[in-house]
Amino acid sequence: MTVESLLVEAKALSAAPQVACKLNRLIKKSASTDQMAEVIQFDATLTGRILQLCNTPAYRGRSEISSLHEAVTRLGSEALRRLVWQVSMGSQMSAALPAYGMEAGDIWRHSMTTAIAAEELWKLSAFEEDMNAAFTAGLLHDLGKVLINASLDSLVYEFKDYVQGEGARAHEAEKNLLGFDHGEISGRLLAQWELSEVLISAVTHHHHPEASDKKRFSSLVSLANECAHHQKDKLTRGKTPTPLAAYGPLIDELKITVMDVEKAMRLVEKRSAEVEVSMAVL
Repeated sequence: MTVESLLVEAKALSAAPQVACKLNRLIKKSASTDQMAEVIQFDATLTGRILQLCNTPAYRGRSEISSLHEAVTRLGSEALRRLVWQVSMGSQMSAALPAYGMEAGDIWRHSMTTAIAAEELWKLSAFEEDMNAAFTAGLLHDLGKVLINASLDSLVYEFKDYVQGEGARAHEAEKNLLGFDHGEISGRLLAQWELSEVLISAVTHHHHPEASDKKRFSSLVSLANECAHHQKDKLTRGKTPTPLAAYGPLIDELKITVMDVEKAMRLVEKRSAEVEVSMAVL
């Protein structure tokens, strides 16, 4: 198994966000509301799900949104881009990943929680990158796990045994057994989709942000990922979450405090309904 062979096998996954990629290019060109709506309207499923999500409490506002054009106008280009990526990838990331011990819905729930944590942490510090970039990076950071799980075949049990026997984390097992980790695969896939360099770098290096040329933003995504794992462990019987203070280097890089992170995580917990709504819609 190589990085290149995995990307060749990614056709089904890489076909999913075609509309999201087109929308991304339009937004870069400062396209009009009509142009953005036109790209989306020919995908009936995507249109329906966007309208459905737009009418949840998280997006709706004071009145019901009844048309795609109205949704595009009210959301604005950046929120629309975020929502289209969310809808586009939800169905692709809802399956179980047995190699990682993840049941159906687990990877999507983790990705959405990471995206929300990235938003809340972003609010605590100053970044060149906007908040929607933080959300998108959090949402897409673990795509590589989907591809690796689908291609492990006979290595599934060896992979699981290695993780359990060595007590290694998934990205460490990947590196030792495969020679690369899911961050690298995720980043390469984002590059195929022609997403921004900052997203590619942050996703690629979310387990080793010190190697990124966008170290602070990569540290943001890395800390958001750890916070999402922390929250899941809090809710899992028999699990003891790693204290947030253990992520001191990441916290220091963002120039915030452990108390700031704890406050952000309380807000993430309050927003957990957004995750469940996204799963119900997708």
